[in-house]
Amino acid sequence: MVITWYGKNCFKLQSGELVLLTDPFEKESKLQPFRGRADIIIRTIGYSSINPKPSGEAFEINSSGEYEIKNVVVKGWLTQNLRSVYLVEMDDLKIVLLGHLADESEIKNIQEYLENADILFIPASGKPFLDVSSAAKLIRQLKPSLVVPALFEDFKQLKPFLKELGRNEVEPQEKLTIGKKDLSQEKLLIGCLKT
Repeated sequence: MVITWYGKNCFKLQSGELVLLTDPFEKESKLQPFRGRADIIIRTIGYSSINPKPSGEAFEINSSGEYEIKNVVVKGWLTQNLRSVYLVEMDDLKIVLLGHLADESEIKNIQEYLENADILFIPASGKPFLDVSSAAKLIRQLKPSLVVPALFEDFKQLKPFLKELGRNEVEPQEKLTIGKKDLSQEKLLIGCLKT
């Protein structure tokens, strides 16, 4: 799997020809929007009670439920603050998308489903999302193999987050190429990406 970051909470997860996109920006955003084809779009904010639907060529998920699209299994839960959290099974990897989570107590009823993930995408810059100590606590509880920080604007904002995890520096990369064989429950990896 290849993971690319476009800023905020917009990530492209690609496995072969299959492309899953999270939280794409609107054209009005100051950031460069994703250009290209996506098979699946997952939105963690902007909850809809309407059933997911194809959006152009992509199948768009913006509500809780369980879905299977092109051999990708997606389970979504709505938090108390109308944000969505997702568990994605793709490319033999268990991926947790915490989206715009603001308080770790929002997921206490579903935490058992999110534990021991291969990859965890988590807000890493503090308020208005999870504060960094809560994010670090949640990482220790969920025990992922790889953490991918999201929702930060520059790497200076990551210093408190990294310090909470006992790391001084992490070299940001253009993209992450990860397979199941690269991950271990014994050693936590942190994958910081550049936009």
